[in-house]
Amino acid sequence: MDIPKITTDLATIAWAQTHAAIPEYVQNAELCEWVIDMVALCKPDRVYWCDGSQAEYDSLCNLLVDQGAFIRLNPSKRPNSFLARS
Repeated sequence: MDIPKITTDLATIAWAQTHAAIPEYVQNAELCEWVIDMVALCKPDRVYWCDGSQAEYDSLCNLLVDQGAFIRLNPSKRPNSFLARS
């Protein structure tokens, strides 16, 4: 199934390419093109690329604890565990 291309003007495409901030480790050309299209369409304030690192995981968990979305459980009984309520 072919997904239709989003048509935008050149200024919007240039803006999207700048704001997509595609990391060097992302090599999939179709993914990069799709992200640029979505940035041009949605105009987000920023784009965050997940790298799957332990540092990223720790940072996101700490952010969720700080915001009250996660409660850190007793590290001696449940290391690296959190309570998240919906």
